Amino acid sequence: MGQRHQLFIIAKIGSRYRSLAAVHHQSLQDVQTVETCLRILVTLGNPANRRGIRHELANAATKPDAFWEDAEASWKSQFDSLFVPFPFIMTCLVIAASFVVEPPYNYPRISPEPLGMPFDGGDNNDGITVIDVTQPENLRYCFVFVDGSELGRRRSTPLSERLYRREYERQQREDYLEVLNSFRGRFEDEDDNDNMAPYPSGQLAVFEVLGIDCLKSAWPEGGWTDYGYVQTRRPKFLRL
Repeated sequence: MGQRHQLFIIAKIGSRYRSLAAVHHQSLQDVQTVETCLRILVTLGNPANRRGIRHELANAATKPDAFWEDAEASWKSQFDSLFVPFPFIMTCLVIAASFVVEPPYNYPRISPEPLGMPFDGGDNNDGITVIDVTQPENLRYCFVFVDGSELGRRRSTPLSERLYRREYERQQREDYLEVLNSFRGRFEDEDDNDNMAPYPSGQLAVFEVLGIDCLKSAWPEGGWTDYGYVQTRRPKFLRL
């Protein structure tokens, strides 16, 4: 049950990108996904945490290809004894993904995923979030709708906050019009305007959007689609 979503931390290790940590979120979608992504970015980008991240990136760089290949080949068997080789990054991810700012402080169900799990290997119906920590002072992000996602006309491609939110706005409008049409003619002076509460877009505007080449490098088997509309320009400033 719930809008099941996975969140990944990746980085370029040697010649290609690798997944360093991932968690399963039992109920995450739409605005909550954007807000959670922002908390993770702020947590990982905090100067106090960059030293720990750089330490684990250096550790990851010492791992031979066989280390990553073994993890990818055996990830399904890790659930009984979860292997967490990058505990600092995993801790930051778990804390930021599960933190609840306002009461009643009902903490969501968060669980670590095994190292080497494919981007589409989790129990998912609402896509994934991917964050790149290759340069801790210049973090990047993207959202991806994968096969099994309930929404997403643009699948298997990196989406910015704006494009990710657009999928939900489209669905909300379709649902609104469906309900409106079902009541049409029953009331006088029907208001056809869509008065849904506005969303404060642009929360992630200072962060760069992860490009499709990074996803292809991290998960070569992904069958990625390049629609050619993702903006990956570097933000003018970033203060954390």
